[in-house]
Amino acid sequence: MLLVPLQPSLRPSSLKLLLKRRSTALSPPPSTLTAKGVNSASASRSTPRSSPIRKAAPPPTPQSDGRIFLRLDRDSPFANNDTFAIRKEVQTFLRLAPTDIPGCHKVPTGFALVPKNDAVRQTLLAHKDEISARFGCVQVEVPKKWATYAVQNVPMMMRLGMVPVDTTTAIKDEMLVQTSQEPIALRPS
Repeated sequence: MLLVPLQPSLRPSSLKLLLKRRSTALSPPPSTLTAKGVNSASASRSTPRSSPIRKAAPPPTPQSDGRIFLRLDRDSPFANNDTFAIRKEVQTFLRLAPTDIPGCHKVPTGFALVPKNDAVRQTLLAHKDEISARFGCVQVEVPKKWATYAVQNVPMMMRLGMVPVDTTTAIKDEMLVQTSQEPIALRPS
């Protein structure tokens, strides 16, 4: 809408002419007008573009932990070896292809072998006694699911009357009651 201040000298017919001149000056040339009187170039700009709607990514599926742990004794001659040497020794010992065990990682209790697929994993587990004897392993095992529980408001020292109570035993008993499992380790925080 165009607002024009009226002057006393303008008659209604001259006002229409003035408005018509201004509107034609603002409009595009007649050759680009379509049958409906809409500029084809501006019509294509004014219509919203259909952008592809991105779907939300599906939640990641939890991957199984396919590692095989070689739990070594601290005095084992293999405890300080390089991961490459351990991986090569297992491959040679079990006559596996070099691509069957693509990874080996150092963990606090020994080494973790990463087999290529489930078939290689089953082969390693089938020969766990031989691997244990060869490397002096305490245990050859699959990963276990661990849970950490925090028990709050436990004093470092408790007394029942004048008798001191062992808080470690009390916490172990409470964990057994709540989880039906005995804790592996306890530590104050």
